[in-house]
Amino acid sequence: MQLIIDLPEAQLASALGAAFDRKMAFSDFVLDAIAKALPDDDGEDGPITVSTDILDELVTLSVEKARLVPSGEEFLLFDVCPRNSWLALSSGDRKQLGKRFRKAVEGGGLAVWVRRRSDNHAIYRRT
Repeated sequence: MQLIIDLPEAQLASALGAAFDRKMAFSDFVLDAIAKALPDDDGEDGPITVSTDILDELVTLSVEKARLVPSGEEFLLFDVCPRNSWLALSSGDRKQLGKRFRKAVEGGGLAVWVRRRSDNHAIYRRT
């Protein structure tokens, strides 16, 4: 889902600076800020986390989609993970998903980790 909002330039500049200082992609920074502002089930403020079962299911779905990437082509987890699920994850859950995905694709010989982009997203090459 896309969201379009008008921000005063000063707030936008501040948010961009904060994302840069934290070495985060701006979209990740915004999603993290929103997650922190929402209440948990217990009514306390804090990030929303997902269960291990949900992460396992996302790994399975992402691996299945990675199988469709042509051999030798580079891709990101973001490219093969269901978009709405990716956007709903906290940055911590994305890190956990990334670790599990890497273990699955490298362990299965499906892809190899190549490098990280400037926004710290891992780049894989389909084998």
